[in-house]
Amino acid sequence: MKTISESEYRNISQFKSPIHFVELVLIEFGASWCLPCKTMTRTLEGMEANYKDKVLFVKMDVDDCPFVSEELNIKSVPTTIIMKNGEILDILFGVQRKDKIDSVLKSLI
Repeated sequence: MKTISESEYRNISQFKSPIHFVELVLIEFGASWCLPCKTMTRTLEGMEANYKDKVLFVKMDVDDCPFVSEELNIKSVPTTIIMKNGEILDILFGVQRKDKIDSVLKSLI
């Protein structure tokens, strides 16, 4: 799962990057010091291959991306946002089980 910068986020949210082949973008907001975030990252990394060409999985460190975190009102980590065409479709707070994430993604694809 690739870590993206604020400028890369802007490109994704404004359709300026070559992500048009995917249906959804899943962004995990976390922090390097956050143990629950590491658990969430492992879960998402394990799911990534199942959604190849359908969902782009990326993560952002809230400490490195304060402007996006503030803009999206990220108050706790991990927080996972699922977007389509730059629009937020769902937000998941805290560590989520794989079956919950699967259910949400399948309902949105």
